[in-house]
Amino acid sequence: MYFTRKLTYDDAGNLFRITSNPEVTKYLGFRTHRVIDDARELIAAYAKANGYWFGVFDGLPWAERLVGVAGYEKQGHSIACALYFSPLARGAGRRFAAPWVRELFFQNSDIKRIWAHCHVDNVQVQRVMERMGAVREGRMAKYAVFPNTSEEPQDCYLYAITS
Repeated sequence: MYFTRKLTYDDAGNLFRITSNPEVTKYLGFRTHRVIDDARELIAAYAKANGYWFGVFDGLPWAERLVGVAGYEKQGHSIACALYFSPLARGAGRRFAAPWVRELFFQNSDIKRIWAHCHVDNVQVQRVMERMGAVREGRMAKYAVFPNTSEEPQDCYLYAITS
């Protein structure tokens, strides 16, 4: 059972356990966290972001365990979304993402498209996207920087689900 809520500074230690793992951050847009203050800064950035970012928790509110982070930004008739999970929560991405995407469509009748991108070498995320019904629409050359991989912009695949 997953539930979501806004991250607070009290979550910094649990977030740091996820974001200090190079396996998790390899294909993310920020550097692997070295100290807990990095996680606190990320929580502050999420709070100021132009969109909605929240923690994904496994369990019940009184016995919660942070397993990942999800977020989205509404852009006219579409939603750009992103998420990442702890390696200890194998399969959580697919189990959480598919219902979450359906919920975004149901809550927003004006939304016609939900999309995300991922690094061309990130096979695990590609599988999650395809299992939740997203269609690979193409390869975008030099689309995003993944600082734990390279300072140069990298190629990405674009995935989308449309209504």
